[in-house]
Amino acid sequence: MENFVNYSAFPAQLFESIDQHDHGFSVLVTRVSYDLDIHSGQLTLCEDQGELVEQDEYYDEPGRSSVRFESDLAPYKPRLDVIINGSAHAPEGKPARHFTVGARIGDFTRLLNVYGPREWRKMVTSWQLSEAKAITALELRYEHAQGGMFRLEHGDEIASATNSVGVGWLPARAQKQLKLQRIAAPQFELLPQPIKNIDDETLPAGFGFYGRGWKPRIGFAGTYDEAWKQQRHPFLPQDFRFDYWCGAHPWMQFPLPKPLSHIPVTLKNLISQQDKPGQEISFSVPVETLFAFVTTQLGAGVSYDLQLDTLVINLPERKVHCTYRTVFSELLEAAVTELRFITAKERKAIVQKAQQQIADTNDDSFTPLPPSLVGLISQESGHG
Repeated sequence: MENFVNYSAFPAQLFESIDQHDHGFSVLVTRVSYDLDIHSGQLTLCEDQGELVEQDEYYDEPGRSSVRFESDLAPYKPRLDVIINGSAHAPEGKPARHFTVGARIGDFTRLLNVYGPREWRKMVTSWQLSEAKAITALELRYEHAQGGMFRLEHGDEIASATNSVGVGWLPARAQKQLKLQRIAAPQFELLPQPIKNIDDETLPAGFGFYGRGWKPRIGFAGTYDEAWKQQRHPFLPQDFRFDYWCGAHPWMQFPLPKPLSHIPVTLKNLISQQDKPGQEISFSVPVETLFAFVTTQLGAGVSYDLQLDTLVINLPERKVHCTYRTVFSELLEAAVTELRFITAKERKAIVQKAQQQIADTNDDSFTPLPPSLVGLISQESGHG
């Protein structure tokens, strides 16, 4: 492992990984945390940046409840994960049997139908949903979405492939053995996909971290069969895909944001009327200039932009957490890796300083820049 120097104020870690083709690479990850003002929409860097999340944190019992925070130590993510932790709130704080909550992330809108407690009831030839009872709020957890797990005869367990911690799913095998007449029904639905049958295994509705063992995510982990045991173990199967490391709900994964940009976010009915009249929050998440500057064993310097790939909006604590990551091959033969941060206000001055150093042949000083800012030097030169 090469030496690592963190020149930023953010928690960070450098670690080694390997891909499905047995190529080694280094991963540099850091996490930027903001305080969120729900009234003004202003994001302010937290004075205490905390630590990286190094292992999954569950709401309750690990493996039997949904994940509140997933580990930051993923090797690579090909898409942006967006997570919203909090609760759905009825409009104007008035008890309602059904209401809708939503999130707009950039150009994408995602909506959930929310219901009060309701049941599946066994009729002569089918199961039917009862009318929901009125509620004012419901926590955003997959425990309230379609799915579940049952203990059958002889201690056997059967679990939903798409949400093992959910509710309101009853496959034919369980219906036959358990002979239930009523079970609690899901309280969340994806707006374009209403729940129609008690034994459906569609995507559960939610905005939280998606289970590592749930479909379709588990399908990206590859094939661990006898051939893998004999020929590949303990390395990754060759059909492994890094999509597996994307931990958001499949419909909450978006294109990676470009450097120097912003991600506009609008949330509706995810805050109470008491906390904010109108129950809408709007803010813009900046893509910060964080980069790795790598000095190789031969003395060369190479820089890499860190990519924002995880956005966690934690409404109960009024926090927004952004995880950034970059990777580089072991063939680079890194000797020292530095994490550097340039604030938005500093970008122009630092680019101008680097431009002056390049233009002055007598100046042997050097200002490291990430590729995203090197491009600005080229633009300034073109206009100069």
